Amino acid sequence: MKPNKKAVFVILSNVLFVSGLVAQKKPNVVLIYVDDLGYADLGCYGSKVIPTPNIDKLANRGVKFTSGYVA
Repeated sequence: MKPNKKAVFVILSNVLFVSGLVAQKKPNVVLIYVDDLGYADLGCYGSKVIPTPNIDKLANRGVKFTSGYVA
């Protein structure tokens, strides 16, 4: 049985199109892990003691998590 060239073309073009859309939707994520950092130890959370201008810029342009809890 010979494969239908038109069907193969349609399937491959759809796969390439969808994979291109998926590649464009990947988010840019920066996750910073720190130890012994209190909630208000960064400027973006209200600290006046420790200057953290670069982290503050990242926080102002992105997402801040304000309700994380550790048991």
